[in-house]
Amino acid sequence: MKGQTATAREIKARWAFSEILSDRFGGPYRIALAKPLYDQVKGGCNFSDIEQSCWDSLIQGLNTARGPKFTGIIDAFGLSGYVCMEWGVEDLMSAKVLPKFGEGLRYREFLTTYPMPQLTGALDLGDPRFNAWGTPVKVASFVQTEPLISIKTGSDHMLIEGYTRSILWIRSPGEPLLMWVSM
Repeated sequence: MKGQTATAREIKARWAFSEILSDRFGGPYRIALAKPLYDQVKGGCNFSDIEQSCWDSLIQGLNTARGPKFTGIIDAFGLSGYVCMEWGVEDLMSAKVLPKFGEGLRYREFLTTYPMPQLTGALDLGDPRFNAWGTPVKVASFVQTEPLISIKTGSDHMLIEGYTRSILWIRSPGEPLLMWVSM
């Protein structure tokens, strides 16, 4: 996939595709998507098996699950599209994280801070760090099926999607991490 390009529309469809299997965000897709499409993804297909005519349904599901204001950043920062790149550990560690995890924080700081919202101070059981901690280290090594998503903000990259998967990858980063990056 390295070097492949994609439109913002495709990236949003891929984001939805990845989230359908997510324990954290997959629930709304069961209601938002037509049953055959939902069952196809849950059945273990690849994104390439999904007809382009279904992308708008996936994007509708994404907007239901995440809200159009948040998902709109894919359009806003990807006017020229996205390119699939290979990232190493340092690339990921230097990326910024969503403001929800701490305004201006780099991934290396996010990775080492306690998973709690800044407002309440209580442990956030939906935080990707907590979810990754619940995955035993001894399970089979991480296999990436879909690239993660980042946007370019000035000279920095910001990870948008794939936090739990990135943490599982960082445990044993043998292969480069595939990442969709806005151009």
